[in-house]
Order: sequence, then structure tokens, then C-alpha cells
Amino acid sequence: MAKALDVIAVGVLALVLYLPNLSRHYDLDGVAEAMALEDRFLFTPNHLLYRALGYATHSFLGAWGYHGASLWTLRALSAVFGAIGIALAFLAFKRLTGHRVLSAAGSLWLATTPAYWGSSTDAGYVTLASLFIAASLVCIFGPPTKLRLVSCGLCSGLAILAWQGNVFFVPGVLLGLFVLHRKMGLKAIAVRSMFVLAPLAILIAAGFGGIGFSLGHTTVRGLLQWASGHVGGALPLWGKFELNRVVILRDSFVRSIVAGQSGLVPLSMILIAVMSAVILAIQWRKTAAMRAEILVLAVSFCLYVPFLVWWDPWATKWFVVVNVFLAGIIVRIWAGQVSRKPLMAGLVAAVCLNALTVFADQVHPRHATASAAVATAECVARHMSDKDLFLATDWNWADYLSYFHQRKVTSFIGKAADLGHKQKVFRAVNDVAGKTQQEGGTVYMVDFRSYSPEHIQWLESQTGITADEFAQFGSVPAFDCECARLRKLLPLK
Repeated sequence: MAKALDVIAVGVLALVLYLPNLSRHYDLDGVAEAMALEDRFLFTPNHLLYRALGYATHSFLGAWGYHGASLWTLRALSAVFGAIGIALAFLAFKRLTGHRVLSAAGSLWLATTPAYWGSSTDAGYVTLASLFIAASLVCIFGPPTKLRLVSCGLCSGLAILAWQGNVFFVPGVLLGLFVLHRKMGLKAIAVRSMFVLAPLAILIAAGFGGIGFSLGHTTVRGLLQWASGHVGGALPLWGKFELNRVVILRDSFVRSIVAGQSGLVPLSMILIAVMSAVILAIQWRKTAAMRAEILVLAVSFCLYVPFLVWWDPWATKWFVVVNVFLAGIIVRIWAGQVSRKPLMAGLVAAVCLNALTVFADQVHPRHATASAAVATAECVARHMSDKDLFLATDWNWADYLSYFHQRKVTSFIGKAADLGHKQKVFRAVNDVAGKTQQEGGTVYMVDFRSYSPEHIQWLESQTGITADEFAQFGSVPAFDCECARLRKLLPLK
């Protein structure tokens, strides 16, 4: 009973950190999820569970009288998922170390990292994906009973349904079974691994197969193409290996755990890292169990790295999932130091300092005031009518314009992702712009001269469209809003 109360207390504390501090900066991916949910586009293979859970929750609240936007529901769900994930992480760390205070400190550190705290106060599917990873770790660290192994398989399968990237956790699960229980012998481990793989495979097959078939993907080839594809289309920045992307991912990782302009927080994190490294070096040869458990967590972390480098090294949100393993490594390293109270007090103080700075530097400002991008969209919306159209040439704020203010938006980048060839993109944009003008509406674009050379170069690299080709749209100055300068397109020929 005491253990259950500890887990509940940690979850409630995390919820108190998240729910009252929901962000007003509105992550654009979260806005896209809300728009898809309201359009009843409920299933995407990249994160199969999320929209369905969001829709079910929003519908349930609607039955009880809530008629607000689905984005508010999704933000609250992120807080709930994030809090449950932290409670499960605490339980996993408690099983890993056997120490309540250390497990609480590790959970608090994870809960208040910039990536985790930020994602738990905004709409998005990564907190759900992280929740099931933490649940899987609860099952991994303990006796390999049949029930626990089946539960591990089910939680790992749900993690994949929550985010496809979690498929890279499966080798880590199997490694954990082998390394942590190697004394059982290979034959016994092979038999027990089936208790993990069988429910995992059944759940994945039922999830992707059932939903894919219901969406019209009735052949094996079509089903596999749907399940392994990216619904948002394809751009050159996704799915490529380049050496500089490793550096970008490294910087994203640092930003996922460190915040603040003051030197105190980086110093506190450096001290934790240095002390952890010293303790690890001293203890490494002494404790075989520690080596095995850290190996499982470290390999699980590293398994994601090539995929993140290849897919999207810019986003910190992926580390909401991956940093669960890092937090586990930290608490396992410190498990042998729990009797050294001054050292533990220093660890707890560093964690609390980090939490306070993340709150002051990121969480509170994002809760207290809307971002410049949200304000820009509101200003632009005031200058537009329902008949008008905005042609987006960046990812800064156009989705806010359509979601919050119901203005028509067509994105060059989105069309390039869907259609590929720039001539098809121009044709599609000309069609919708021409129709808007024929119906008495006005078409607006951001003045290209207000963009930095870096953005213009990036836009060309992603769409194939040069600045000179964009200049073919005749236009005149229209109005300025916050950080955007708008032009009105002349009638298309």
C-alpha cells in the first residue's frame, strides 16, 4: 500500500507541475493534431493511438457539456500522460535501485527537463509514447515471470502504436531479458522471450492491420506501404544521413536537458555529469549487476540515435522518450551513494535548481504570454476576411491562422511535401489562388524581402522553388503585423 501511495504521490506532483502551466505558445505539430482530430482524420500510422484517444476523450467531455476546441483537450491530455509517465518512471527507478528518495530525485529531474516539461504542457503524442516506455521498464526490472513478460510485450507494443520510432526499443527489451537474466541459460531465455514477442506482434498486427484494412489498404503490399510511410508527405530534410546532422542532434539533446541563460544551471548539470562519471568509474568493476543494468539502458538510448539523425535531428521532443533511459542510468549510478547524505543532498539541490530555472526560463513565460507567432496570426486574421487566402512560405504561424481564426491557408511547403515536383506545386497554388480571386477574395503572401537569406535558401532546398520564381507573383504592399510584412497578390493571369 505504501508503494502505491508513493507512485500516486509522484504522479500527482507531476500533474501539479504540468496542468496549471499549460503553454500558450501552441506547438504547431499539436495544432496540426487538433485540426486532424476535428476533421475526424483519426488514424495515422506514425502515431496510431494518439488521435483516437484524443477523440474519445474530447467526445466524452462533449457529452458532459464541454464544447471547446480540441486543442485544449489535447493539451490537458499531454499533462495527464506526462504525469502518469513520471509516476511509472519512479516505479521503474524504485525497482532498479530500491531507494525511494533517489528514485524520486531521478523522476523529478526527468519531469522538469525542458523537453519533458514543455511537451507535458502542450499538445503532442510524445508524452503518451514515453508513458509506455516507462511502463515497459517497470516490467523489465524484476523477476521474469510470465505475467510480467507478457505485460512488457503489451506495453512495448503500445509504445510503438503511440509512436512508430519506439520500434527501436524492442532490441533493448530483448537485450534486457538476456543480460539481466543470463544465469537462466539461453534456452530458458529464448522461451521467455516468446512471452514478450508474441503479445507484442499480435498487438502490432491487430493495430496496424485492423486500422489499415478499415482505411482501404486491403493488400499486404498496400498495408505495409501505409504502415511504413509518412502521412505528411516527404521533404528533403527528412530521411537522410549527413555528418552535420549528428552535431545538430547533439545540440538538440543538450537543449532537451539544459535551460536558462545563467551559468548556474549548466554548471549544476555539469557537476551531476562529472560526479556521475566519477562514481561510475569507481563502481564499474565492483558491481556486475550495475554494469548489466546500465548496459541495457545505454544501449536502449543509443538504438534511437541513428534514426533520429536520419529523420529529424532538430526537434527536442524525441528526447521526451529517450531521456527516460538517461534518467535510469543516472539513478542507477547513484544507487551506491545513497548512504552519503551530503552527496545525495547535492544531487537533490542540483535537480531542484534545474527545475526552478526551467520553470522561470521556459515554462512560466510560455504559460503567461502568447508567442510572437500567435500574435502575428491574430493580427493577420484581423486584416483578412473569410473569402481571403494566405499563401504560406514558412512554418512560423500559418496554422494558427487557419485553426484559431478560420482563415484559408495554402502552404507551398505542404504542397511540395505532397506533390513533389515544383511545377505541380505552382499549378495547385495557382488554381486555389485564382479561384479565391474569382470569388472576390484577396490573396496574401509574406514579403520575400523580409526573409533572411538563410530561410530563402532553405525554402529553395525543400521546395525547389527559387526566389526569382516566387517573384513571378505580382504583388503590392498590404500591411505589417508583428514580425511579418504582407503583400497582396495582383490578379493572376
